[in-house]
Amino acid sequence: MNQTANYGLSQWETSDRILMEDFNSDNSKIDAALAGLDTRAAALEAAAGGFGNCRVYITSYVGGGTRAPKTVSFPEKPLLVMVANQQDGYCFVACRGMAEVYPHHSSGTAKITLTWADKALTWHYADLTNVNMDEKGDTYQVLALLEKGA
Repeated sequence: MNQTANYGLSQWETSDRILMEDFNSDNSKIDAALAGLDTRAAALEAAAGGFGNCRVYITSYVGGGTRAPKTVSFPEKPLLVMVANQQDGYCFVACRGMAEVYPHHSSGTAKITLTWADKALTWHYADLTNVNMDEKGDTYQVLALLEKGA
């Protein structure tokens, strides 16, 4: 009887006599290998929780066309937020604590003021004529780096 290279499992030929002991031995080897993989996977999952000091969060919204202040809430404290309009390319990037931003793809005079809460960011339009991050029906992608919870 032949055996596999990695775990020594039975590989029968047509002329081999098949015994229950061979099956039981193979099942024991498979069970031990799977238990080892479970242990390794659990250790990797535990270690991965400690990688980095933030986590990535992605969401989106559809503009309502109201030009009212827009608030996006997050599951943890946002440290960096990027908002981009898929249709016309307007976007802004804000680091926690910034009070205002000038959106990219604008004439450079459109200013958005920011208000940071513990788990939210609100933006207000100081100049409604140049840029609007709430165009009716447009889809906006929001990408944030969030403070990793304890």
